[in-house]
Amino acid sequence: MSAHTGIGEPSRATASAVSEPVPSSPEPGALDPGGAVGEQVVRRLREEISTGELLPGAKLAEVDTARRLGVSRNTLREAFRLLSRQTLVVHVPNRGVFVAKPTLANMLDLYRARLILEPAIMRAASPAHPAGAKMRAAVARARQAAAHGDWRRVGTENAAFHAAVVQLAGSPSLDAFHDDLMVRLRLVFDMVGDPRRLHESYVDSNDRITAAYEAGDLDGAAERLTDYLERSRALVIDVYTQQQADAERPA
Repeated sequence: MSAHTGIGEPSRATASAVSEPVPSSPEPGALDPGGAVGEQVVRRLREEISTGELLPGAKLAEVDTARRLGVSRNTLREAFRLLSRQTLVVHVPNRGVFVAKPTLANMLDLYRARLILEPAIMRAASPAHPAGAKMRAAVARARQAAAHGDWRRVGTENAAFHAAVVQLAGSPSLDAFHDDLMVRLRLVFDMVGDPRRLHESYVDSNDRITAAYEAGDLDGAAERLTDYLERSRALVIDVYTQQQADAERPA
């Protein structure tokens, strides 16, 4: 299944869609009518992917999605084009638009980037940076979610923890880059499934990373962070390859 950036190109039969009005009765949860609507659509769909509301392989039916968000189909098609360039959705000819399914190569690439980025930021961080408090808060929220068995929420708070780690660099460019990585990584987690197995042990890992950071042991925190990322990568790859083997095994 390969991406196609020409999603929903209007044909002669649909040329009138260019001036298509916004639906008059959007469903609950529609976008704020103010501001750049196309950008809002992209942000909303990215958020739904990053929180696991939209899962890998889910079909984004054009009519239903436009109605749900309260936008024109023409605006939605443009959002699909942008999301396709971000490798978050794919267009399958004659079938429609679907949330992307990461490949093993995608997974390895995401972890390669994180292993370069996050430990380096930790080593250069200031122990007094405000993002340290965000790390601690994310750990606390993850523990609360784990106590209630909400493992998808644990995964969301884990992403918030690592976003706070990157914020230690004080670079909006790195924040944006890491956000893109984490949205795509959420697709990986949702595709391999079993959120408890994927996230449970890392609540304690994040606690230890934070404790080392708070104590001013930046090298120790970076080493714990590297260990975390390597173990997470190994687990994700193990689960993914086992799923592929099971799918290929004759019934």
